[in-house]
Amino acid sequence: MKLDDPRFSRQVRLADVGAPGQARLCAAEPAIADSSGASIQTSYLLRAGVRCVTPSAQPPPAFPHEEHFRHETSRDVAFGAWLALGQIREILAH
Repeated sequence: MKLDDPRFSRQVRLADVGAPGQARLCAAEPAIADSSGASIQTSYLLRAGVRCVTPSAQPPPAFPHEEHFRHETSRDVAFGAWLALGQIREILAH
């Protein structure tokens, strides 16, 4: 993915991301554990600009907010978003 892609223009303007952070996202290839939220996690990461995702043999972490979701589908979406956000934060921190 190109750093100057217009899809990422808003992210580049964020102080916490900027051009260096977006470059790290575009170069990243995070591992995704098989989980109920894996498809959402993958979608969020790819939309953030990561190059590609790879499968992980590690189990996913426990979702600490699970009890707040009554319906399985909404819980899976929230779990995937939570996993993706954690990975995005990790990528931007390095």
